[in-house]
Amino acid sequence: MAKIRRPHRKSRTGCIACKKRRIKCDEEKPTCAYCKIRSEPCVYPPPQSRVDRSSQPVDETVSTDQEDSAPQCHPSIPSYPSLPQDPISPILGPRDGDAAPPYPGDPIFGMRDLFLLHHWSTTVSLSMLKTPWVDQLFQHVLPRIAFHHPFLMHAVLSLAALHSAHLEDLSSSSAASSLPSPRSQDLVIDAVEHHNRAIPGFRDAIDNITQANCDAVFATAILNLFYVFATFGKRTAEGKRTGGECGEVDHDDAEKPADTRSQILGVKWINLIRGVGAVVRAGMGFVRAGPLSRLSSIGDWEETDPDVEKSAEDEVLLRLESIWRTGSYQAEEAELYSETLRCLRRTVAWMNKGKAVKSEDHWLGPFIWLHMVPEEYFDRLWQRQPPALVLFAYFGVVVHSLDEFWWVEGWGVEIVKELDKILGSYWSSWLKWPRKEVGLN
Repeated sequence: MAKIRRPHRKSRTGCIACKKRRIKCDEEKPTCAYCKIRSEPCVYPPPQSRVDRSSQPVDETVSTDQEDSAPQCHPSIPSYPSLPQDPISPILGPRDGDAAPPYPGDPIFGMRDLFLLHHWSTTVSLSMLKTPWVDQLFQHVLPRIAFHHPFLMHAVLSLAALHSAHLEDLSSSSAASSLPSPRSQDLVIDAVEHHNRAIPGFRDAIDNITQANCDAVFATAILNLFYVFATFGKRTAEGKRTGGECGEVDHDDAEKPADTRSQILGVKWINLIRGVGAVVRAGMGFVRAGPLSRLSSIGDWEETDPDVEKSAEDEVLLRLESIWRTGSYQAEEAELYSETLRCLRRTVAWMNKGKAVKSEDHWLGPFIWLHMVPEEYFDRLWQRQPPALVLFAYFGVVVHSLDEFWWVEGWGVEIVKELDKILGSYWSSWLKWPRKEVGLN
């Protein structure tokens, strides 16, 4: 007698992966058991109504099913909340040129933005730091977080546009001149627009950092650091990069030659970088328990002793002490410069040690120095006190060591070049080493 197959209830609202494999989905949200086992993204199709839609008005609001069932703690990286379920989601909605409503209204992303997102996923995310574990976070995790936080999506698209402009400059016939190509100009304007759209939502989130938005706030803060560097440096000085000082930027600024000197010594970009720590400190406990935790670590920087782990450059750096020790500087002033110098020596030793053991974290060096240096030092820098300027020129050599990355290319050279002009011939002997290290001799 043939066996009778036991009937079972069909799942009509299961996830796409289960339907594709013709298996029964348990419909657990946001990730079903099957997708959880296989560590696959779990995407559900849009809910289908049994009501005859021909006589019903179209409801274009975003489904809230996913929001209601969102986890209250950080999931593992593969099961980070999946893509929005509703195909009419504003994430994929049409955009009619400049008619897109600004944040905090419903964010609208169009085909041009999808191109930038694709460029981020396939190219930019792999070029930011060229480090496998960071590549994984930037390529896979950040976009998934950004689908739930439009201000982060704008930050991602902004950097993607800047990188596209960078590639356009390299490939266009005008790359050898000081004039950017029309396409490069358009891409820079796209970058500025996305950056400006990210700022309001980012500020709102900063005022109320929670477990739900802490990863997006932290990721946006990091991308803003890259935006600062990517909008200055060599191409800024040549008129190919603009964007103010990493605040909200007028579109007209994209047409103006940059004041390189004021940008390099600018208060705004330095304060923005120094402010990242303060911005995310309230939610750092959440961040360190989530998928971006490794980005929040500076390793053994504080334990690095430059007097013990001497770098090849340490002898040159130590000579700077004689500037304020033999001059007519008060003891408090001299101690401030010595503390700043020690911080620079520690950073150089830490970066060299990281390169030697291939820790892949050496790119953090300039950011750490900018965070750790006493606030009073920057007051002297903006007052253009000679010892502070000389120290910043030596910091330019540290920045130049990262010249392999597109977003910082040319920065070190411009720092040393401009400070050489400001200090003049009297201080020329002190800048001989920085000029040599960045290739200005």
